[in-house]
Amino acid sequence: PIMTGAQEEPKTFFTLSLKAPLGNEVRMQVGALLAEELPKIGIGVELEYHDFPTLIELTSYAGETGATAAEGGVDIYLMGMCSGGDPIKWTNYFVSSAFEPHGSNIWRFSNGEVDALFAEANQMSDMEERKPLYWRIFEIVKENYFTIELYDSRGYMLKQDYVLNAEKFTKPVGYDTYYAYE
Repeated sequence: PIMTGAQEEPKTFFTLSLKAPLGNEVRMQVGALLAEELPKIGIGVELEYHDFPTLIELTSYAGETGATAAEGGVDIYLMGMCSGGDPIKWTNYFVSSAFEPHGSNIWRFSNGEVDALFAEANQMSDMEERKPLYWRIFEIVKENYFTIELYDSRGYMLKQDYVLNAEKFTKPVGYDTYYAYE
């Protein structure tokens, strides 16, 4: 812990309001863990749980106005993003035309180069051909949009060996196996 003297309590440099979705056990546990651990490095945490619609409303308002938690928005929050195996699905989160209510860009991230790269990738069907565009998009987002990925949850499906006509086909990035069924 950061100490200001030999026997003093840890010093808090600032305090953030951390919002997490109520009922999502993993995110509630991560929120509790962050509230316990961040004070050890001088960051105070006020943990709040909200139902998912309220959390979306708060993050949308913050994205639209820049409002902090004290102003009715958010400081930091825990949320998951689902995109599937093809990065083109991230378009809905990061292109300028996907601001609410027309998409899921609740943070109002806007970058002309990202918009152009997604538009170009949308015209290509070959994943290997699109890959350099996606890597550039990820670099831009990483440099210009503050987000910290804390964990990556994986989902698995079981394949019954008695399913007829199951045929393995090429997997996209991020997936272990796909099967086509007739």
